Amino acid sequence: GRISSGIVSPEIPDKSAKFTYKASQTGNSISLVANMEITRALYYESDYALIKEFFNQIISKESEVFMLKKKAI
Repeated sequence: GRISSGIVSPEIPDKSAKFTYKASQTGNSISLVANMEITRALYYESDYALIKEFFNQIISKESEVFMLKKKAI
């Protein structure tokens, strides 16, 4: 099997925070790249639910488990 190449990118609706996660396989190598970009220094109390959900999505994605299987010879 192969790791399907894909990008997950949750972001805040006003686009002030973005998280990109990409997993890919090339030959016998697996690459995981995670990047978080926050462009605002201050969020208001009214933004709390959005920020909390944004970070919950990041935690969920980074907690995923990769299962590697040895090929049968």
